Amino acid sequence: MKTVKKVLLLALVTAMCVTLLAPAVFAKDTTKLPEKQTYGLDNLNNEAGNLYVAYLGGSITAGSGGSGSITYKDNAGKGHARWSSQLTKRYFQKEFPNKKVIEVNAGVGGTPSDLGLFRMHKDVVAPCGTEGPDVVFVEFAVNDMWTSISNPNLVHQRMEGIVRQLARLPKQPVVIFVYTAAWKDDTGFNNYIKSAQVHQQVADYYNIPSINLCEYVAGGVDLNGNSIIWKSGESGTWTNDNTHPNDTGYTAYTDYIMKQFKDSPKSYFKKLTWQEIPMSGYEFGKPNAIRFDQAGAVYTGTWATQTLVGTLGASTTTTTADATVTLKFKGRAYGVYAARGKNGADVQYRLDNSPPQSFGNYYNSGWMAVATLLKWDSQPGEHTITYTVKPSGEKTTFGFGYFFMDEETPDPIAYDVAIKAGNKEVSEAEVGQTLTGDYRFINSTTEEEGTTWEWLFSDTKNGTYIVISTSKSLTPPANMAGKYIKFRVIPKNIEGTIGKTVESAPVQIIRPKAKTCFTVNNVVYYKGDSAVGNLTDGEVTAKTTVTNKLAGSKFSISVITVEYVVSGNGVKMPVQVKKTTREISGGSSADFANTLTVTAGDDRMVQTIIVADDYLEPIGTIAQLLPGATEKVVYVGNESAEEAEISVYQINSFLDK
Repeated sequence: MKTVKKVLLLALVTAMCVTLLAPAVFAKDTTKLPEKQTYGLDNLNNEAGNLYVAYLGGSITAGSGGSGSITYKDNAGKGHARWSSQLTKRYFQKEFPNKKVIEVNAGVGGTPSDLGLFRMHKDVVAPCGTEGPDVVFVEFAVNDMWTSISNPNLVHQRMEGIVRQLARLPKQPVVIFVYTAAWKDDTGFNNYIKSAQVHQQVADYYNIPSINLCEYVAGGVDLNGNSIIWKSGESGTWTNDNTHPNDTGYTAYTDYIMKQFKDSPKSYFKKLTWQEIPMSGYEFGKPNAIRFDQAGAVYTGTWATQTLVGTLGASTTTTTADATVTLKFKGRAYGVYAARGKNGADVQYRLDNSPPQSFGNYYNSGWMAVATLLKWDSQPGEHTITYTVKPSGEKTTFGFGYFFMDEETPDPIAYDVAIKAGNKEVSEAEVGQTLTGDYRFINSTTEEEGTTWEWLFSDTKNGTYIVISTSKSLTPPANMAGKYIKFRVIPKNIEGTIGKTVESAPVQIIRPKAKTCFTVNNVVYYKGDSAVGNLTDGEVTAKTTVTNKLAGSKFSISVITVEYVVSGNGVKMPVQVKKTTREISGGSSADFANTLTVTAGDDRMVQTIIVADDYLEPIGTIAQLLPGATEKVVYVGNESAEEAEISVYQINSFLDK
């Protein structure tokens, strides 16, 4: 029999005591978007004006492997073979002929999404001036591949950081993820497809459109039904190194992207869906690149300014042994945007008072720009980092163009606030059960200090809640049965900043099961002073004793005795009812006696049930008195006892009449 839980409120007896660039300035509350915000989507029209289309990615976005000038299809003129330039001219300029469509290519070879995040304002936002980008393509799945396989949450953090920084710009651009193709002899396209899937998890969270060129190429058939050749050295191949497209491949990439846009433009050109809480559990403040000569760093040794890598720009370089650069900064992130090459010197670094560590800047080919020692999980606050150059042999030169820093610590955020019993989240909890308030803190517990917890109490689910405790756990007493509680978190970080207050969903406190709260003597039927086991004419009295074992509680207990006429097909019709109710305090007992004058017969029966009125929960067993015999009683406290002769529902039904 199913237990009916109809809560009758009890009185609460005892109350419980109680830089170089000028990037957009964001509010520290990173859960919200700017109040007055425009959208790049609104600029996708054919009115005159600028349309900034930005491309943030690695060497495939930069156009490595493609010719510097080709004649485009669609009579779109000439330009670089890379997919970004073709798409700008062949699609955007054709779709918006009255606009000045400006390509901002922010592709840097060999770089993953962490570098993309920290250089994004320098390379994507700043070139668009005060207007800001209208559309931003993000391409890092190939260069993120190894991290996607080994630590996907790191990739989530980086890609999500890019999305959230773009989303909070004064003009929110359309964001589109692009997953390009790469192939290895041992694993084929598989690992790159897996990397795209990690990126796609971020895209799905924010409802960002994506274009999967890797799956397209791996499918082996192009838009015209011809075979796709993706192997260097073969006739008709789309690539010369199994990663970077050649002119044919870049054109085919563009054809495929354009088809997606033309088939379903609204699926791609749309606003993202903002999420207050990052899916990765990490929030960046204001990641940025500050030029070497504008960060207030102190240099020792001989340093000179020169350009080692075009994409890096002017860099400060040294070949002096033990030359140092020391930077004091506030925040959680640090690193340098450095040049790595065949002559790249080793560097020793020391953060605050930690032991010194080393990193190398050697690369067996020409110079390339890399994010060196890029970290963002340090404890917030004031830091000092010193880099010491250690040249040796042909590793003679250390050069870097920018410092990477995230100097703004977002307001602390508590989320996923819940009430748990053990490791399980609960929506109701028993009296006497130990409960724990649970939550997650952005970005990590190393940033949390001084967070306040509060337990709240109310007579009703949607009523006024009052604070009853400030500990992490709570054990509800008996007088809270039928009431509601919440767990409240007021997050605070190590810098003393207090975040938004967050509360759990309300949890109802219920009385434990009847068998835990009460001891019940078996119901015995009497004729006068003698116990009887069968039904005969005249007075019959049902007697029992109930004890309330739950200290500090008071419950109303009813003993109900019913005489029935039972038809041939088993339908029972009540003839008379006797109900006796007693209020029993914790630790006390009450005697019950119900007397009926009954008529014996094969179609007659008497049943007695004991009910705790607050939950209408049956206590013990149904005691039956039948003509000439005592049938075995059925325990109704068991959820599976559907075969019971009488139910709480039936008793309650006729008692109300």
